[in-house]
Amino acid sequence: MKPDFPARNVFVRNPEGEATRSLYLSNDIVKSIIQHNSYERIRLTTAGTKVFSKQEGGKGIEAQFRVLGEGLPVVLTFVDPKTILEGDTSCLRVLLESNYPLSTSLPESFGKVIESQGVSFIFLT
Repeated sequence: MKPDFPARNVFVRNPEGEATRSLYLSNDIVKSIIQHNSYERIRLTTAGTKVFSKQEGGKGIEAQFRVLGEGLPVVLTFVDPKTILEGDTSCLRVLLESNYPLSTSLPESFGKVIESQGVSFIFLT
């Protein structure tokens, strides 16, 4: 993510502030309303755009978050273009057939790029 990503406007929808499933992104006005709202006065049921969802990593691996399709148009403007990889149908097949695909199961050139970059956004054409 680029440094100008508005992380200050990312929030969760639970009183404890724990990221249990989804993270939402709003603008400054909505953030202010949420912060100054008394839960007893106004119960907000929706606010912001759901942009990230918790992705369990498996045993012993800390959960991470992935960008959701509905949040992609919002988040994409803050993604460093160097982290975007372009895949093909063979990559798509591996990603669809496996819950936790290893980079070694992807086509060699594509898998090596993922290993060297670590975190990437993948576009399949």
